[in-house]
Order: sequence, then C-alpha cells, then structure tokens
Amino acid sequence: MVRLGYSAMLLGSEAGSFEESTDMRGQRYWFKSGCIEHGDSAEATDNWIHVHGHVRLITGELGTEIKWDQQAPCIASLQAATAHAQVLQKPFILRYFCMGWFEEIFDSFVAVERRVEDIIARGDRHFTRRVFVEHGQASDVAVPDLLKHTLRNGKPSEEYAVICHYDRLDDQFVVNHVGRQTPIGRVWGTFTSSPPCDPNSALGDTVNATYHEVICSGQPSYDRVIALMRFPDETRRWVPYHRLVMPYEATARKPAVASICEIGDVGFRVI
Repeated sequence: MVRLGYSAMLLGSEAGSFEESTDMRGQRYWFKSGCIEHGDSAEATDNWIHVHGHVRLITGELGTEIKWDQQAPCIASLQAATAHAQVLQKPFILRYFCMGWFEEIFDSFVAVERRVEDIIARGDRHFTRRVFVEHGQASDVAVPDLLKHTLRNGKPSEEYAVICHYDRLDDQFVVNHVGRQTPIGRVWGTFTSSPPCDPNSALGDTVNATYHEVICSGQPSYDRVIALMRFPDETRRWVPYHRLVMPYEATARKPAVASICEIGDVGFRVI
C-alpha cells in the first residue's frame, strides 16, 4: 500500500519544514558509491545529497526514511540503502528530489523495492511542466468525500473554498477569498497574495483555463492535479490533490468560481 505523505503536513495546524512535521528522528546512515560512508555527522549538508550523490537513511520508532536527489549520481547508493532498509521499521518513506520534493509512504518493503526500481528506470526524466492535470468524473469512487458532499449540496462552503472573480481587464481570474479550511489556508494562510494564488504562475495559467470552461458551460469540473508548490519555508514540493471547480454567485455580480481541493493520492504519477 502506498500513501502520499503530504496530507499530514498540509492539513496540520503549523506550517513548517516537512521533517519537523513528520518528527522523523532516529539512527542516521549516509551511503556513497554503494557503501555506508558516514554515521550521524553534524557536518552533513544539502550538498551531500544534491551535489555529491549521497543517500540518507534514517530509521527509528516512527519508521524508515530514504532521501536522495534523483538527478545526482546516487543509483548504487540508493540500491544499497534500499537493501539496508529491508529489516528496518515500517512504514517506509521515500523522499526524493526532482525539481521539487516528492514523498511516498509504503507499508511493505516489497512495494518499496518495486517503486525504487521504477524510479531508477526513470532517472533521466526532466520536467518541462510544473503542473500535471487529469480530468475525471465527479462520480468516481476515488473522489474525496468533501468534494462529493459539495457537489451534492450544490453550493460550496466558503470555509473550504477558494473563490476567484473574473477580471475582464486582464482576462484572468483573481483570488478574492481563501477559506481557512482549504489546504492553502492551512499552510500559507488566508492571504490572497500567497504564491498558490498568483494568477501569473504556472498553476495560475492552468486553473485559469479550467475556470473559463466552468463559466462558459455553467457546469462543475472535477480533475486530479500534481503541482509544484513553493512553501513558506522556501522549499519546493510536488503536491497531489483533487479539485472541484463550481460556478459561484458573487455579490459583486462578476463571473466567479469556487475551487474546493483536498490533498491525497490522485492515482497517477509523473515519475
């Protein structure tokens, strides 16, 4: 079984580094050129992973984490770290960097082996996009309950919605409201100027097209998204989420939409 690990962080009450949110502590190992090279060293830096191709393994009561940079020279070390993890504590967390951080959590070592082999096979993958979208049907069993309930109700709760008004002058949708219970509200706050709300970003360009479709058709749209996000701690992470976009009646009498999102496994991967 695989789970996406972003939910715990994005739905938590505090915005901080991912390692702080998961509280991953324990015995630390460093692998280089396929061998254990260092113990728990205070001299360790990000360059060990991103430049020199080290792979870090941490294991403790909360589980076992393997961390590496996909584009660094680390294949032998990644295989060695994976083999070393076989007898260590579950669950197993794979955290790897490719333009931004991916994270996956597995309950079995067999699944970890298969996934690492799959990732290694795609080691030459370089992204030209920062947002990946798959359109789906809102009746799908995998659609989160919040989105299903909102669709049945016909009117989104402002606490769980990001509301955008259409700006005719700039021909784009501008965020006017961020609900406190949205993933954006819980991590970046309810400010409409936070990075995920920027209409000129890669994410903004993608959602703008969907918003236009919803306004023109008058019908809700459901899709699954994996997007590269810049977090308050300045790290970049790939976030998978489900999104329901609905027409919204705004008091300003401008065309408007409400977007309701929930973090979770979207059923496809980009690497």
